[in-house]
Amino acid sequence: MSGTRGAISTSERVARNGALNLGALVLPAVAAVFLVPVTIRALGAPRFGLLALAWALAEGAGMFDFGLARTTVRFVADATVRGAERLREIILLSILTQTAAGLLAGALLFALAPSLVRHAFTIPPAEIPEAIAMFRVLAFHVPVLLALAALRAALEGAQRFDVSTALRLPGSLASIVVPAIAARAGASLPTILWILLGIRVALLLSSATLVKRTLLPGRWGLPAGFGVLREMLGYSGWVAVTAAIGPVIGSVDRFVVRSVVGVAGLGYYTGAIEAATRFLLIPSTAFNALLPALANTEILRAWLGPVFAQQAGPALRILAVGVFLGGLAHLPLAVLYGAGRPDLPAKIHIGEVIAHVPLTFLLVKAWGITGAALSWTLRCGADWLLYEIATRRAIGRSAEDIAEEERLRSLLWLTLAFVCSLALMLWVGELRWSLVMALFPVALLAYGFVGWSKVLSDDERSAWLGMLSRARVRS
Repeated sequence: MSGTRGAISTSERVARNGALNLGALVLPAVAAVFLVPVTIRALGAPRFGLLALAWALAEGAGMFDFGLARTTVRFVADATVRGAERLREIILLSILTQTAAGLLAGALLFALAPSLVRHAFTIPPAEIPEAIAMFRVLAFHVPVLLALAALRAALEGAQRFDVSTALRLPGSLASIVVPAIAARAGASLPTILWILLGIRVALLLSSATLVKRTLLPGRWGLPAGFGVLREMLGYSGWVAVTAAIGPVIGSVDRFVVRSVVGVAGLGYYTGAIEAATRFLLIPSTAFNALLPALANTEILRAWLGPVFAQQAGPALRILAVGVFLGGLAHLPLAVLYGAGRPDLPAKIHIGEVIAHVPLTFLLVKAWGITGAALSWTLRCGADWLLYEIATRRAIGRSAEDIAEEERLRSLLWLTLAFVCSLALMLWVGELRWSLVMALFPVALLAYGFVGWSKVLSDDERSAWLGMLSRARVRS
């Protein structure tokens, strides 16, 4: 009986953390639905392309942390049961090393900004001064972002997802809200990034205060030594490879579009990829599985206008499939990290970058932003397939794994049935978009009912019911 209670407790914790992460995704996505069109209209496609490039660079800042963010999560989780002194050493070393790496990377970006703008990207001459200034402001963001990542990793390693989510949410919302308000008021791109920098610095100070209160009470100081850092770097060797290559693989499509098609093309492509990732934000769930069938130009037409729909409609259809495949890849990737095999994803990424970068150039040269979407989707599919193969061969399957695989197979067949039915309504039945959207909630409810009864295990259903019951009591 105690083993059952322990299993349920673990499931409840996973469900609660998943719900918190979902909330941190949903709110910025809802804000983006309403505010990204405002930003695009205020900036225009070329300058929005520049802002999208800044977003891509900010998202890729994690490549400079040498894998220490993910390593910190694992080491902090272990240190919470081994003693306060080791916990203190891990957190302080993580903050110091990642901040130092961010300062170095930021200095390089500041110095190389003119060369990047003039030689690496296709930017109209009139926009070069603003682009250089924007990249130089972005250089100040890099150490702040890495320090925030270190603090967030410490909180998540200690299972304080409530605090971590509360700190992550304002930054995510600011990235959407600030450009819309500032651009509409006539602010330049550097000014927008200065405002965001101020918000991120405030979040950094708040994060440090909360980490101090929850994990490291007392005065902070320099670590007693660097022995723990050597342990962390020893573990993070392969994680560092993934941390370095992962952002390159994930963002190379935008940089190639920027270089080959130009800044306006990047603006249109970003509109498509934002539509795909915002509307399909829940990986491996009903929402993410059903909407690829709905991915047509009506989304972009209603959201960003007819010009974006014409320019980026085909790319959106392809990207919708890629988002779905990328969502499926999360589970085997998490299994590999949890099993202590970070080398396998790293080796996969090394092979992918060798093939993905030249393939992206070739496809963008041939088909523009549609080629970029195709390359991105092919890479997402390769991730899923290769992670699944690596998990099967390196870890094997237990009886529980086989049962989980059967439930996953039921989920996939269920989602496939819904996808086919909705695709038939759109492409063969020629139904109006409004009618499809009216039928979608019914399909979603049916999907949820069958998934709840046929896909989730008893422990998973008990975990969700327990979490919802406690939430109702608190309210």
